[in-house]
Amino acid sequence: MISAHPPLIYHHSSGGQPSMQVATQFTNGNKTVSLSCDNSVGRLKTLSRSDIRCFMMDPQTEEERDVTAEVLGAGLNDVVRADIENMSRAMNWLRQTPWGFYR
Repeated sequence: MISAHPPLIYHHSSGGQPSMQVATQFTNGNKTVSLSCDNSVGRLKTLSRSDIRCFMMDPQTEEERDVTAEVLGAGLNDVVRADIENMSRAMNWLRQTPWGFYR
């Protein structure tokens, strides 16, 4: 399933370009890839600053945990740029079928 949250738009009192952010989720079973794009608090003309995260729901506890570091090789709290290579790796991970062996 693919879903998106309504865009977050914040108009600054000083005028100028508003701050905008959009988040989209791609879900397959107990896995989710989240893509967040923003315009760097109104400094960019397009929503070209982006971050990608990978989440997995534990089938036993039903708790969702961030597995971005494991999937994309990033540090635990690192911002992971949503470029073509990272998006491809995340989508390949999303399509993998689990065989019932969970850590």
